[in-house]
Amino acid sequence: MSRSGGEIIRRTSKTDDYETPIWATLALLEREQFQESILEPACGDGKIIEALCRFGYTDIIGSDIRTDLPEDVCGTKLRGGVDFLDPDSYKCWEASNVITNPPNKLSLPFAERALEVYTRKVAFFTRLQFLETAKRYKFLVNSPLRTVYVFSSRVTLWPRGEHPDPKEKRNNGTIAYAWFVWERFYDGLPMIEWIPPRKGE
Repeated sequence: MSRSGGEIIRRTSKTDDYETPIWATLALLEREQFQESILEPACGDGKIIEALCRFGYTDIIGSDIRTDLPEDVCGTKLRGGVDFLDPDSYKCWEASNVITNPPNKLSLPFAERALEVYTRKVAFFTRLQFLETAKRYKFLVNSPLRTVYVFSSRVTLWPRGEHPDPKEKRNNGTIAYAWFVWERFYDGLPMIEWIPPRKGE
């Protein structure tokens, strides 16, 4: 798959580099179990990996096209400079599951690639808007999409390196997000479930 330099810039720029709140990943892990290895191919500073560690997962691979990553997160070594959309980058890697928050502008090619390398489940934290467009429709209806977990209150994502004021409301985001879960060999219709508001919201 060939990509323009513009796509690489967008993937590494602050405009598409948002940290996934740990609590949002924990909400997924309370509803889904993952067996064997887990690959996080857009790990950034490792917030999803940190949530996985808190939940007891240890067989984790973290990578990102960025090179300025922390050395490790919870004992998981992070691999920088790895382009998930380049088949050669993952030629020797095997992953039973893929869990990630993909770059928004590349969510579809990330999903297509994830379904090529997984053997069990794929979970994407992305905009609910991923359900739209004719191109994604063709992909979604022909994929083993099993469950869409919709956050009933908005999730606020913060750019890398920026941390919220603890006094700010936690549900003041303007975009609806969900976890999309694909499961190998699933051939039924997708199900929608709701993640309830957090306590105090």
